[in-house]
Amino acid sequence: MGRFATREDEVDDLFRRGVFVDLYRVVRQGVRAGVESYSIKRLEPLFDYTRQMDLRQATEHLIAFEAALDDQTARDAGDTKRVVAAYNEDDCRATLALRDWLEQLRAELAARLGADLPRPAAVAEPEVTENPELTRIRSALLAGLPADGSARTEEQKARALLADLLDWHRRDAKPEWWRYFHVRTLSAAELIDEPDALGGLTGGDVVDQVKKSVVRRFSFPPQEYRFKRGDNAVDPGSGRGFSVWGVDDEHGTIDLKVGRDYAGPWPASLVEDSPVNTKELAARLRDLGERVVREGVTGRDAGTALLLRLRPDDGRSSTRPLRDDGEPVTDAAIRLVLALRNSYLPIQGPPGAGKTFTAAAQILELIKAGRTVGITGPSHAVIHNVIGKVTERASELGITRPRIAQRADKDNPYLHPDAAGLKHGQLEIGLQDGDLDIAAGTAWLWACAPFQGSVDTLFVDEAGQMPLATILAIAGAARNIVLVGDPQQLAQPSQGAHPPGAGASALEHILGDHRTVPPDAGLLLDRTWRMHPRLCRYTSETFYDGKLTWVDGLERQEILGEDALRGSGVGGSGLRVVEVTHEGNTNASPEEAAEVARLVCGLVGQEWRDKDGVRRVIGAGEVLVVTPYNAHIRAIEDALAQAGCPGGVMVGTVDKFQGREAPVAIYSMATSSADDAPRGLEFLYDPHRLNVATSRARALAVVVASTDLIRVACKTPRQMYLANALCRAWESASI
Repeated sequence: MGRFATREDEVDDLFRRGVFVDLYRVVRQGVRAGVESYSIKRLEPLFDYTRQMDLRQATEHLIAFEAALDDQTARDAGDTKRVVAAYNEDDCRATLALRDWLEQLRAELAARLGADLPRPAAVAEPEVTENPELTRIRSALLAGLPADGSARTEEQKARALLADLLDWHRRDAKPEWWRYFHVRTLSAAELIDEPDALGGLTGGDVVDQVKKSVVRRFSFPPQEYRFKRGDNAVDPGSGRGFSVWGVDDEHGTIDLKVGRDYAGPWPASLVEDSPVNTKELAARLRDLGERVVREGVTGRDAGTALLLRLRPDDGRSSTRPLRDDGEPVTDAAIRLVLALRNSYLPIQGPPGAGKTFTAAAQILELIKAGRTVGITGPSHAVIHNVIGKVTERASELGITRPRIAQRADKDNPYLHPDAAGLKHGQLEIGLQDGDLDIAAGTAWLWACAPFQGSVDTLFVDEAGQMPLATILAIAGAARNIVLVGDPQQLAQPSQGAHPPGAGASALEHILGDHRTVPPDAGLLLDRTWRMHPRLCRYTSETFYDGKLTWVDGLERQEILGEDALRGSGVGGSGLRVVEVTHEGNTNASPEEAAEVARLVCGLVGQEWRDKDGVRRVIGAGEVLVVTPYNAHIRAIEDALAQAGCPGGVMVGTVDKFQGREAPVAIYSMATSSADDAPRGLEFLYDPHRLNVATSRARALAVVVASTDLIRVACKTPRQMYLANALCRAWESASI
């Protein structure tokens, strides 16, 4: 319902009351049938249901309709729509027939037992209705708009999009809340199989002290999880929350910070904390909606200009590219940010293109011009990285370090040492009194009412991972906004279903159907300072429309020597694919882990040549091993130990390594085939994940995978798109 922004509360109420019943689960747990699977189509002969629509014909039309939806011709696909509608009607009628058949079996069982069989009672709860103020603003925004979206003006499209965005945060949190309450009902053993939890915890010894707290270490068996340092984790047994102080993939341990006097009980499992409070973000979106109702989508401020996707206003002609011919991109970025007039500037930074360096250069020039700057991003770690680059660049230039304050608790591991850790009120006063050059904090800081209009320019790092709704909610904090990131790398995490366009990140909204930002819409940092030309060509052609090139000298980067080739089987530079045969593996592969260990052992200790022509020895920390799954990390670590590889090899998921680089990157995919992918094609074949994994390499990237992964039977255009990047890797690589 969220996809169409309608009847959301009514459907939520049905879920809350337990009205919906999963008949597939009922059949699997309660019926033993001689069928290949328990899909409804296999069961139909048992309850004598005959379909009106031929399944083969229906499948052909379903594929055609998917294609029509993708190329926006579905409106004219009359015959196909009729077949699809008939197929859907068949599914509904078959489900009803299955339900009636199960009721008949139930009645027969009750008769044999001579007793009534109990039924679960529906829970009567009060209906939860939408905020009436939100409903009023949404109705006002949509008033008078043509029902046909294609007939709307740009201003009307912006109003409709804003109407869909008003309730974005509540809509996006719903699946998290349902999931949060569900996992709290599972046992510690069951939670081992859940990717948003940790089950089977043991231990709890004190390993460190932090002020008035201690750090206790717990062990866990191999499993998928999403916890990282700085997260909050909850013991589902006691309901107590703990701060995650660290996670060790290699040894399977998680460190929790607890009060020194707390004596337990200790958790046997951990689940993710409840969704964060987004009231301030929602309030600022409603403020924006109210203003648009009164004044229209004016485009005279950063928020409405972004809604309309206007060209950044730098005071120059709207018909020319933002970057002049022959102008260095960093010079263009500095010129534009100084000239912005109540507007925004998108900067797309492909791998190794220096987006944080560029942002730091802009920030220092703004401060030099007497402007105040805000820094934000999707996490404290991202903010820490930007502050570090600003202070590093200031030292390189020999200028006074800016006066920086960061909204982070004193014991936050990502409070930068060159920033003062201040509370909201202290930050507010520091900006008002002119005592700060830079204020940094997450979106929750910038959405607070006292911070509206508090800085001249707000820099949003990793804007490809931040939803448009959140950027609009914080847009009022600054006169201008700079959006730095790359939607072709890791995408924003979102579990909610949103109307078309409302689920996009800020940079996805600007790029639309483009993979690179158009020259009149923003800046593309078009040269990598990291990847060898052979690897850059694959990355550029597959993800960046062929527009990414490289700086001189990168062609010298190479893994050297016959010893490297004999020891590992790979060498030189560019992209390699190492095929490993295995079957039935989902999120871990011992076969691939052994191959990765062989490659690593053969590479460590060999020589490579850097961009300056200097020969260097490859250390254990200069080989990055990337995998989609946490469970495979443990398998690789065990294989490295068994093979006697030197310690210090870095193994992790792409989230751990974004922004990192090394002479060699190995990407081990673990899954045997598309059918074995535990989270489906959308996760394993995600082009963003492949882009990040392979582009960590300076000289050589190696994909270790089962050949069956490129023998995927795609059923939709979307699946073909997902598989394409991996297939291109096979074609581009020297095997």
